[in-house]
Amino acid sequence: MAHAGGSKDFPWAEEVKKEMEQLEKAEIGNPKTPLLKTPYLSDEIVDGINEGISYKYHAAMIFDSAAAFFGRDNVGLCGIAHFFKIVAVGERANAMKAVDFLNKRGANVKFCSIAEPPSESDWHSKEESDVCKAFVKALALAKVGYCCAHKLYGQAQKKNDAHTIAFLECCIFEAGEKMRCLSYQVSHLKAVKGDKHAIKNFDLELECKNCCLAKAAAIEAVIPSKLQIGYFKRLQCTETFALSWKFMLEEEETGKKMVV
Repeated sequence: MAHAGGSKDFPWAEEVKKEMEQLEKAEIGNPKTPLLKTPYLSDEIVDGINEGISYKYHAAMIFDSAAAFFGRDNVGLCGIAHFFKIVAVGERANAMKAVDFLNKRGANVKFCSIAEPPSESDWHSKEESDVCKAFVKALALAKVGYCCAHKLYGQAQKKNDAHTIAFLECCIFEAGEKMRCLSYQVSHLKAVKGDKHAIKNFDLELECKNCCLAKAAAIEAVIPSKLQIGYFKRLQCTETFALSWKFMLEEEETGKKMVV
């Protein structure tokens, strides 16, 4: 640091020198010597985000399995099948957001093995509505993901990792909106108690909304990684266009159809 008495030495010369020494040791392509990683990004946080990536991919496989079942010729609930396909796309897009985040922070991405998803026959139950069972599972997956993100958020606060905190705040907000929407769907399905006509009408309503959902999911997949815009501008775009659940909530609350 600079000495008292008006020295013209650069005050942070020693800190810069140490960083330069570390950068000179870095090897191109060696995951153990990243250029970007700072002391604020701990290994504990990196492991937690990597677990979240695996969780997202596993959830996507479960939603793909549900989509395959409801799209069968002897089930014929195409609206619900397409809904779960779009949700699966959203899960994979969120996983890639986390991958991009770790790359930007100089951390190592680790892809873990994915457990085998339920088979199509696992979605069929004579005791309860197959549709209600699927949406209950979707809500449970969303809640577990939300709680994991919240736990990681607390760890990031202890580490004073502002960059990770901002990233997780966006993830937590989106997960909360998803849970809210799915809880409405579960409440509706529990109220009709497996009535076939009500479920078919529910399927038709979802089919009308799927076009908007697909557009939102597509924008969600593009905005974080493809558009070279500022971080906060990207957050604004994501909140405005990419929340696949937002228009559904507004429609239920106001009764007005939204055009995307």
